[in-house]
Amino acid sequence: MILRPEGCSISLVDLGRDMQRATNLDALIQGVTHDSQQVQPGDLFVAVPGLDVHGMTFIEQAMSSGAVA
Repeated sequence: MILRPEGCSISLVDLGRDMQRATNLDALIQGVTHDSQQVQPGDLFVAVPGLDVHGMTFIEQAMSSGAVA
């Protein structure tokens, strides 16, 4: 799956800065998902805009389910 939401871009510098604030950069990523209900321990949760709700709403749920970033 390729995700390219319109109007949503970030530089690698900003992404790295955000990641340093949010999580441990030594964490090993086991998988990637944008569905907080599908998060498994070690996953990277990608919070993207949805039709009704932005994925950022589900960051806490994803982290509780084991997302490392």
